[in-house]
Amino acid sequence: MYQKVKLTLCRPDNCDGTYEQYCDKSREYDNVTAIISAAGKTDLLSYMNEYWKDYQGDDESFWEHEWDKHGTCISTLEPGCYDNYSPQQEVVAYFQKAVDLFKTLDSYAFLAAKGITPSSTTTYSSASIMEALAAPRGVEVTIRCRNGELDEIWYFFNVRGSVETGEFVPTQPDGAKSNCPADVKYLPKTGTPPSTTVTSSTGTPPTGTSTPGSPFSGKGTLPVTS
Repeated sequence: MYQKVKLTLCRPDNCDGTYEQYCDKSREYDNVTAIISAAGKTDLLSYMNEYWKDYQGDDESFWEHEWDKHGTCISTLEPGCYDNYSPQQEVVAYFQKAVDLFKTLDSYAFLAAKGITPSSTTTYSSASIMEALAAPRGVEVTIRCRNGELDEIWYFFNVRGSVETGEFVPTQPDGAKSNCPADVKYLPKTGTPPSTTVTSSTGTPPTGTSTPGSPFSGKGTLPVTS
């Protein structure tokens, strides 16, 4: 039995839990797979096919939705921010950054380091789960449950500079709070093991990260959900 984590989204918000959406109709695309393939990012596409899954089985539509709704609202990915802009290069940058961040957030290892592992019979306190997930980064996370089962983990960052090349600073959550009951089911999921596994309990920090900070009053934080 392997715990297979699903990559969900990477979106900017307004530091109060609200966020803009569908910010540029002219840059809404229906060919994300083709865009990434044309950029020669086969490794990125393979990883997305493995982990960035749509629960209804239509991964391409899910990726298009994430870019159209959230990616177009990241100000530093606007075409005018590039010196020598090539059409759709910001789309590739968005998905690459989301995947790069996701790879550093080994939620399974964070929890296992505190003795919290998937189980069909054991429940864990939501407080212990949040404490285990906060320990490697020094800031809290938001956990979301469905029917008493751990369903999502939200990590938050402030970004110094652009999303593509800036520093990602772990920060405290804003907006919606954890909705899990006092005792949470952390169920195992069947699947095949990934070809590579991060075994460190803290993970490897992404390039350009810094020490934890507090929410700022600028453009917004960047939550990453797993």
